[in-house]
Parts: sequence; C-alpha cells; structure tokens
Amino acid sequence: MNHTQTHVKDFPITLAETGEQLTVTANDWREALISVNRLDAIVVIHYPCIKQGKPQNGFAACRLVSLAPDPFPFLVVAENADAALDEALAAFKESR
Repeated sequence: MNHTQTHVKDFPITLAETGEQLTVTANDWREALISVNRLDAIVVIHYPCIKQGKPQNGFAACRLVSLAPDPFPFLVVAENADAALDEALAAFKESR
C-alpha cells in the first residue's frame, strides 16, 4: 500500500501580458506553471534562503523561460512577495 500523500494546493498565477489572475491547483509551483504553459505566467512562492549565514524569510517569483517539452524556470528572489512579483514582471518585459 502506498502511504505517500500528495500535498495539492492552490497557486495564484499572474499573467504578465494581461495582468489576469488565475488559481491553479497543483502539487508544486513548477507543476502549476507547466500546466498553464505560458511564458508570461508568474507564481510567487515563499522561498526561505540564507544571507550572510542567517536564515531569511524571502519570496521568489517564478516563471518559465522555455515551455514544454523542456520547461525551464527563472526565479527572482526578494524580501517580500510584492517586490518579487514586480521584479519578475520587469524581467519579463525586458525579455520581450
């Protein structure tokens, strides 16, 4: 018997082209982005990291820079969710 539980959750996705907000149910943020399969789809996640040897409570805004069959993520890390999203939106616009 398989006792592994899947922790499915809702991920808020912002479409950079239109500003439209979607909610995608997935096992993780990568799966959520892959299911949307758009280069302008951005998800912001809690992303703890270490800065100068100390744990930090950060956020990362993630989007795909290439789509299926070889999706590849791009992450922008910031101290808060709004800053991460703003930086990811700016990076997306610069990439156009």
